[in-house]
Amino acid sequence: MITILIITIACLLIAFGGLKYISSIKKEFEQELEKERLRLKEAENTISALREQLIEQEEANKALKESKEKLRRAVYHDILTGLPRKELFHENIKLAIEKKRTNPSSEDFAVMILNLDGFGDISESLGNIYGDKLIRRVSETVREVTKIGDFLARLEGSRLGFILNNVNEREAKDIANLTITKLRKPYKIDGNEVTIKPVIGISLYKEAHIRSEDLIREAEIALQEARESEKGYAIFDSSMQERILKLQQLELELRNALEKKEFEPYFQPIVSIQSLTLVGFEVLIRWRHPKRGIVMPGEFIGFCEKNGLIEPMTYWILAQACRKLFYWQELAPDLTISVNLSGVHFSEKSLYDEVERVIHESRIPPGSLKLEITESTIMEDAEKAVEILEKFKKLGTKISIDDFGTGYSSLSYLHRFPVDTLKIDRSFINGMERKAENVAITRTIITLAKSLNLSVVAEGVENANQLYHLRKFGCDMGQGYLFAPPLPADKAEKLLQYKINWQNLLTELAELEKPASPKPKSPITEQKQVATSLKSPEKDTAKEIADSSTIKGPQQPKQSEAPQKKKASDILNLEEDEIVVDESIIRILDWD
Repeated sequence: MITILIITIACLLIAFGGLKYISSIKKEFEQELEKERLRLKEAENTISALREQLIEQEEANKALKESKEKLRRAVYHDILTGLPRKELFHENIKLAIEKKRTNPSSEDFAVMILNLDGFGDISESLGNIYGDKLIRRVSETVREVTKIGDFLARLEGSRLGFILNNVNEREAKDIANLTITKLRKPYKIDGNEVTIKPVIGISLYKEAHIRSEDLIREAEIALQEARESEKGYAIFDSSMQERILKLQQLELELRNALEKKEFEPYFQPIVSIQSLTLVGFEVLIRWRHPKRGIVMPGEFIGFCEKNGLIEPMTYWILAQACRKLFYWQELAPDLTISVNLSGVHFSEKSLYDEVERVIHESRIPPGSLKLEITESTIMEDAEKAVEILEKFKKLGTKISIDDFGTGYSSLSYLHRFPVDTLKIDRSFINGMERKAENVAITRTIITLAKSLNLSVVAEGVENANQLYHLRKFGCDMGQGYLFAPPLPADKAEKLLQYKINWQNLLTELAELEKPASPKPKSPITEQKQVATSLKSPEKDTAKEIADSSTIKGPQQPKQSEAPQKKKASDILNLEEDEIVVDESIIRILDWD
């Protein structure tokens, strides 16, 4: 029994210990299971977080890619028009050149550059927003001209570039002509109607072309040539290169001339038609070239107007003229000076400011300065011209319309312009002997001027017959080689010092008034006779001259003596054979 009891107790103890162990194992298992569940949940959370991060990364990568694409497009495409910019233009030309080099039989191509001349003025006057809208409209127009496969880019400002694929010279011309025709039509934007002046330069691909810059440079050269063409476009040829090099050299020389003060003012006398006395000068410019000598303005003024040099040149000549006038008015208080203004910067505010400054610094009476503006310049924008001219009038200056009769002034505007003088163009004066209509036109202009209380100056008076008609018609003033050519300042000053006048011409005018045919006149008398001096500027000066030279002053010779021509170069310090004294008349014979 005891043994059985012990065995029973032992079994119970073993069973209890087993249960306890099992319970412990179960508890540990449940704990491990819970830990595993926690680890699994944590893993799931981690995976979820990683998945979210991956999604965010993908979205970020997508945004970055889009941003890079936008940035690339912003760099290589024009924001305003959406067109590629010049970087892509260059790159595509390089690709086209490489294609032709690797496969010479591939299609030909041409580079075309379009510029809108005058766009800057439109944008400045109407505003940049208006200019932007105009550029967008222009880009839409030229898109219509290009075909599939062509490349169009906005290079800068108002300049567009084309790569025309699979074209020959004739087809390139056709595209250029069509583009010009479309762009010349008026554009109406925000109630304003404007016209633009498109010009196109074209370069056709040749085997010699290696770099994109070569084709672009040739197209740019052709573009400059196109500005002189009525067609508005030009295709590059080798002769253009030489002309451009000459123009580039001319521009360099002109800029150097401005810095080195190689320009000189020349002064052409303006003479009273009725009294034949000096009343003023028109100042003209000459270039004393270090190698070529005196260069006439016709060779460089037009170029200066196109290259921005006319403005500093005008300001310089204006200042020089006004300084001379200040001192010359001590000899002739009522003397005036006339200065030509270029139409290129007529409407710029800086012009008015400069004129005001020069008048103040030179201390001349404002009314002794006459500003000459061509008729065509005024009529380009008549309303604006009225406004600008009124400002100059308030300043006190006089205004002359130059080359009158060659433009298209209307009477409705002419009476509104605050001008003082009309200058009859020399073409009407020169043709008076040959064409009766020139006489009629001249007389009509003088009559018109008188009805508007304007004075009249006749340009290009070269002989007594022209002078006779001008006096008869009541013309106020004249200038031309009958009186004197443009003179350097020292010679112009001599006319004032010696009170030169042209009353010796009265003899020839009297002959023309006679019913009988006038006696033939020598070429010297008719073409180059200029002036008469009735007295020296001061008696003491005349006496000094008489005492120190063989010339005894302008006297009548004795009856027993033959008139002798004696040089007065010692008096006037002029070139040999330019002035001689003959029977109290000083005649200027050879000015050239």
